[in-house]
Amino acid sequence: MSPRIFIYFVVSFLVYSPIWADNKIDSLQLILENNQSLSDKHESVLELAVALNWKKPIRAMELTDTLRTLAQYQTDSSLIVALNDIDAKALRGKGNFDDAITMYTSNFEFYNRRLDSVNMARCAGQIGIMNTFNGKMLEGQKWLLTSHDIYQKVGSAKEKAGSNNSLAIFYMDMDQRTKGFERYHIALEEYKIAEDLLGQANVNANLGLAYIEDKEFEKAEIHLMEQGRLDTLLDSQWGLGFYHDFMGFLRKEQGRLDEAKTFYIKALTIREGLSSHYNIAESRNSLASLFYEMEKFQDAISNAKKVFEDQDKSKSLNQQSRAYETLAKSYEAMGDNYQALKSYKEFKMISDSILNRDMLDQITEKDARFIKAEQDNEIALLNAKNAANEKVLMAQKNGLIIGGAALLLISILSFFLWRLYQKVKLQNIMISSTLEDKKMLLREIHHRVKNNLQIISSLLNLQSRNIKDEKVAEAINEGKSRVRSMALIHQDLYQQEDNLLGVSVKSYLQKLCNELFTTYHVGQDKIDLGLDIADIDLEVESLVPLGLILNELITNCIKYAFPNKRTGKIDISLKEDHGALILRVADDGIGMDYNSISKQKSFGHFLIQTLSKQLQGKYDFHGENGTVFEMRFSKFKMVG
Repeated sequence: MSPRIFIYFVVSFLVYSPIWADNKIDSLQLILENNQSLSDKHESVLELAVALNWKKPIRAMELTDTLRTLAQYQTDSSLIVALNDIDAKALRGKGNFDDAITMYTSNFEFYNRRLDSVNMARCAGQIGIMNTFNGKMLEGQKWLLTSHDIYQKVGSAKEKAGSNNSLAIFYMDMDQRTKGFERYHIALEEYKIAEDLLGQANVNANLGLAYIEDKEFEKAEIHLMEQGRLDTLLDSQWGLGFYHDFMGFLRKEQGRLDEAKTFYIKALTIREGLSSHYNIAESRNSLASLFYEMEKFQDAISNAKKVFEDQDKSKSLNQQSRAYETLAKSYEAMGDNYQALKSYKEFKMISDSILNRDMLDQITEKDARFIKAEQDNEIALLNAKNAANEKVLMAQKNGLIIGGAALLLISILSFFLWRLYQKVKLQNIMISSTLEDKKMLLREIHHRVKNNLQIISSLLNLQSRNIKDEKVAEAINEGKSRVRSMALIHQDLYQQEDNLLGVSVKSYLQKLCNELFTTYHVGQDKIDLGLDIADIDLEVESLVPLGLILNELITNCIKYAFPNKRTGKIDISLKEDHGALILRVADDGIGMDYNSISKQKSFGHFLIQTLSKQLQGKYDFHGENGTVFEMRFSKFKMVG
């Protein structure tokens, strides 16, 4: 699960928050301060509480407590629910989600008894969002689908837009990105029709974050700048807090860390003035992660620990998971192995509870039921129209016995055809559901393999810190590099939406080279990298040995070809030629003696020999004017 994805839900809260003009609030405040009795001005006090419950949640709850001293607010169920609505939104604004969920659930039951569908949908949407906040994905989806179903029947364009926005967020969190983007764009058009600037700002923020996740930074900045413009126009401090946090995230992903720090600190300053426990913790997590990237590990630890200060109120598993992950990495970087392993253990325990496989299976089943429900509604509508047409025909032929008999035979035949159609349709749905379940399971397997390989890499890294023998330490580091080359493959497979069997060789090699250049602290100013890779997708069983071979070759080039700060170039090409793949890795370094390498019998050379045989490949080294490795192999499997 992406560590940033849950922040989308914060933005969705803004959809239901009315914007009150300051002069309106000032006029209500004047009424509150006059000498009238509370009974005479209670309606104005109630209106002021509604106006303040997002901007000043603590003040809003003080006003509702005052109104509860009046008899009518203790006996009139409608007024009691109105106060609970204000308190629920104020608690949500403070980040106290458990108490807010309790109040919204009570109000949902009240509106259900009154058959008030719109308010039922509103409460259900808030319950769904906050449950997802707390990592309760199954419960969150149940309430979100309830809200969406009601709004599709009775909601306005604005309400339908909010429902589609919430569903888009959920699909993005489940890595169903095509569905997520589709729902976002539907929501944005509906908000434009409703002329709702706040809703448009919300969807633009969510799209900006989604494009950051996809590394499409130009598109992300366009949407985030539009969000900032709209929130500035609306004078929404909540929205501007999110805008600065998201821009910090964008700059961090672009590698512009000093700019990211400026945005993150601005977001935290705004949020500390708004008393939202959850949003303050989000900013702390953002700063902790950034400080780790900037190698300011003590600052990273300090900010990560502050995430837990208010978790007894918001109880967000996702925030705790991100904080423990940053603590583990920071302690590891500082050499505090005990605290690093302790934090890794907490991180792993929380991550597994969020990504429980059984829960994912149930969520997939719920999603299939939701899609089926939409299809069944369309079928029911068509059946109703058909029934009306049949009544008209029966009325016209009521006196004709022959016509009636013919119609009866036709009806019987139609019934059997309809039953046959329903049976085939049900089988197709079951097949489709099974395929989706298998895709989800396969993606989860790749995710867990990738996580386990990363844990192995971290353990090797911890082990190497205590080894003083340079050769042993170097061997462990080379082992860690080989593990990372395999982890990259499973990471790509997990992140792909449709293709779960193979990986783009071009994309994979680019990431592998970047990893190795970063590991050995090599910049483009020292070694120029040239890639000429065919646009093909290879299955895992072919790409793993190829990746390990390339890992060895590139590592050797970096370590041995350019001694004494010498500069040079590495060229890598992979081409398809008459049913075989031709791999060529060349450098213009100091060259090498292949016979000498063969006699040394190094593990790297043994690994290349063994993996070449696995691919049924033949290879050759040339050591003049640099080093050239060429290999032609015929045992490989392409996807498609």
